[in-house]
Amino acid sequence: MNIRKLLLFAFLLSSFSAFSQNEDDNFPTMRIGGVIKAKGEFATATEEVRFSVRHARLNFRGNIAPLVSYQAQFEMSNNGRFQVLDLAAVINPTENLSVSFGQFYIPLLDPYITSPSQAMFANHAFIQHLVRNRDIGLMATYNFRAGNIPIGLDAGVFNANTANEPVWVTPDSLSLFFRANFGYMTGFRTSVKVYNHPSAQRGHHFFYGATARYEASNWRIDSEILRRENRNNSDLSMLTTYIQGAYTHPIRNNRLFTNVVPAVRWDTLSQNRTENGSSGGIDVHRLTAGLGFTLTDAPWTRKSILRFDYEWFIVNNRLHSFFPTPDADSNKFTVELVVNF
Repeated sequence: MNIRKLLLFAFLLSSFSAFSQNEDDNFPTMRIGGVIKAKGEFATATEEVRFSVRHARLNFRGNIAPLVSYQAQFEMSNNGRFQVLDLAAVINPTENLSVSFGQFYIPLLDPYITSPSQAMFANHAFIQHLVRNRDIGLMATYNFRAGNIPIGLDAGVFNANTANEPVWVTPDSLSLFFRANFGYMTGFRTSVKVYNHPSAQRGHHFFYGATARYEASNWRIDSEILRRENRNNSDLSMLTTYIQGAYTHPIRNNRLFTNVVPAVRWDTLSQNRTENGSSGGIDVHRLTAGLGFTLTDAPWTRKSILRFDYEWFIVNNRLHSFFPTPDADSNKFTVELVVNF
């Protein structure tokens, strides 16, 4: 991070802190949170070791009025890089409707896959490498019930560019997003989604997919399938899937750890045409197994945890665009500490 960014962040932090001491029934209000993820890895293919701070995020949320809120999130260290992630306002004109305007996370993928504070493993699922999750635009979310089934609808329009990069485009070059969610986060939940992303930098991608998951008080299973159609070159279209699960078991009479959390994930990645010219089949399988020890009794989405993971690759056809170096698709052993606050 250069000195100007550091000074800017210090100014923002001091400015937010000045009004964060207000009483809860006054405005503006603010809540501060964040996450730090530090890890050490050993790649068996290269027999190399590295330590890194994978993420160090700070987020600020609050209300400026009863029906108007804001969110700001900064990445202090994404492998050493400073990034502005979220800068958005949210208006709630009715109880069931919210409108977000600015730069923010596009929920094509669920936060429990992409968010460093919620992820189940030290590594990213393959599915996260297919999507850029943030952009500048406008999104509306509407929640209602059909009988006993809660339904949430998300629809948005965005620049179709990278975060922090506003651009002038023609209306037909904007990206469009739609998602429908059925069910609560606890119990059974499923969703379908589409995302048209005509990016000048990455090519015209059209995404569609579905999720299914079940969460109980001490275990959960998540699964997803996502197709990324390349409208410029169909040979480069991708398909990815995953299924993952975890179980939480309490640890009694321990001053440091509160729960032990075994977890396992299987994910796949396939390209329309393999790089040796043949087609069909799954190019890369990966099995990730982990054992975590939680440091707090927070919910699934906010646990601080020490985890030990091992990921095992089965490569039928090496996709160099996704795995450019030998360590990228090497089997790895990882030790990671995640602190949520």
